[in-house]
Amino acid sequence: MKTYINISNVIRKKNPRLYKMLPKFVLSYLKKIIHEDDLNADLRILENLTTRQKFRTFLKHRNFKVEVHGTSNIPKQGRFIFTSNHPLGGLDGIVFYDTVVELFSQTKFLVNDILMNIPGVEDCFLPINKHGANSREYIKKIDAACLSDEQILMFPAGVVSRKINGVVQDLPWIKTCVTFAKKYKRDIIPVYISGKNSNFFYNLANLRKRMGIHVNIEMFFLVNELYKYENRSISITFGKPISYKTFDNAKNPKEWAAYLREQTYLLAENENER
Repeated sequence: MKTYINISNVIRKKNPRLYKMLPKFVLSYLKKIIHEDDLNADLRILENLTTRQKFRTFLKHRNFKVEVHGTSNIPKQGRFIFTSNHPLGGLDGIVFYDTVVELFSQTKFLVNDILMNIPGVEDCFLPINKHGANSREYIKKIDAACLSDEQILMFPAGVVSRKINGVVQDLPWIKTCVTFAKKYKRDIIPVYISGKNSNFFYNLANLRKRMGIHVNIEMFFLVNELYKYENRSISITFGKPISYKTFDNAKNPKEWAAYLREQTYLLAENENER
């Protein structure tokens, strides 16, 4: 049977030094916790489908139930940056892309370049190297997409939500969403996605932080968190466009990014009123 995902090869390629340090039993555990066998089985089912079909078929195959709200807020014409909170780290991205691409067939997603190891979906991703300098090739791809008529998706937090003071929420948003909106003259459409990971995930993240460990070890459990969501519901809510002209000198880009984050969580409050 064809193997698409091999965690040992991914770590060896991404961080050779870390790979040499890891004992074999750790690699075996990682293989289990990322559901390497499940992923490969699913990818074999999706092998001959288009990118759009892959996402929708995966959601149906694993019985993820998706509720969509607020699409009437989205203009039928325009070049937008869709910005969303990042509660889950896997399923939310799939739902985000699948929902928007149904409305706009030409859509690209800014993602961690480690996701380029997933075969057959590379054409919808714009990779970003989060642990080093971005290559000239990455920068050119992002620039070309932002200059085009394609829609752009991003998680401005850059990492999955954490539990802060007992509340699951994004870390501060980076300013890229604002600088891109101004540079490429794209209005921003705020998006709120429901959901949360297990207490184990948040406790591990907090423990890792207290111990002063800088390697984001909890990320290895995100696929496990995804599969835990089988047969459960997730909702996605779209707000009204925010003009790129809004982002004037009254605030700096970082402050405007914080404003966008606030607007996103207001969508959550509106959702709870339904």
